[in-house]
Amino acid sequence: MARGRGWSAPETLYMLGLVEQILPFGSNQWNAVQLQYNTGLPNGFSTRDAESIKRKFYALKNTRTPTGDPSCPADIAQAKRVYRHLSL
Repeated sequence: MARGRGWSAPETLYMLGLVEQILPFGSNQWNAVQLQYNTGLPNGFSTRDAESIKRKFYALKNTRTPTGDPSCPADIAQAKRVYRHLSL
């Protein structure tokens, strides 16, 4: 299986904004995130399938932050915050 292009910071933040807006909890809703993501795609962004969007979101959410380091990258903090909303 060939890997696609990696995620740029703007692509990641764009995706996180859509996930936060839609709050997908089922596979159909991840398809809705994919549709929204690929429909309003800014120039230079790669098209993504629902599974790659979901994988990237959970990879960010599951990223461990170093103990004793109060700074957390914005994309990781946003993914963790959105996941808390999904879990309610």
